[in-house]
Amino acid sequence: MKEKAKQLFDLVNVDAVLLENREEVKELNLYYFTGLPKKVTGSQYLVLTRDKATLYATVLEYGAIEKELKHKFIGLQLFKKEKDLLAQL
Repeated sequence: MKEKAKQLFDLVNVDAVLLENREEVKELNLYYFTGLPKKVTGSQYLVLTRDKATLYATVLEYGAIEKELKHKFIGLQLFKKEKDLLAQL
């Protein structure tokens, strides 16, 4: 995962990348960077920077993601309200 992020940032001149996964619209790049199986659904946001990655998940998906997430490079954070999360980003 860390190597995939490094390759991305070597190609583009940005500080961060935000990937949003929704129940109705799957963001396949989120699965690519996290290594999560596609059976994990719902709302997640992945914030990638050169140094770290943070995956934000709702309480409904948090437990399933915690069991499946194998990359220590990715921090997992719980969010309760999408509006509050988006205000932070």
